[in-house]
Amino acid sequence: MKFRLEVSFEARKEIEEIVEWYDDKQKGLGEKFLDTVILYEKYLSFNAHSHPKVRGEFRELVIRKFPYIIIYSIVNQTTVLLVGLVHTKRHPTKRKKRK
Repeated sequence: MKFRLEVSFEARKEIEEIVEWYDDKQKGLGEKFLDTVILYEKYLSFNAHSHPKVRGEFRELVIRKFPYIIIYSIVNQTTVLLVGLVHTKRHPTKRKKRK
């Protein structure tokens, strides 16, 4: 079953900031990051139940080529909500609280 994927405002903003950061480090790297995130979003639309719940209703999907985890939840039978991205190298106390 295919889920419809929604991206929260906060997650969309985080993705934009990460793309800018990578582009500042190396031309084209931000676009590569964005392409990777889009592939993972497509994957989630078909495989949302593949990842266990880790915090309440939230699930995590590790991005292999970049040090980020996608935080998402299954809202209902048809919708997945991408809540945000977490950098895996940051200390857990520095992570933003998700609603």
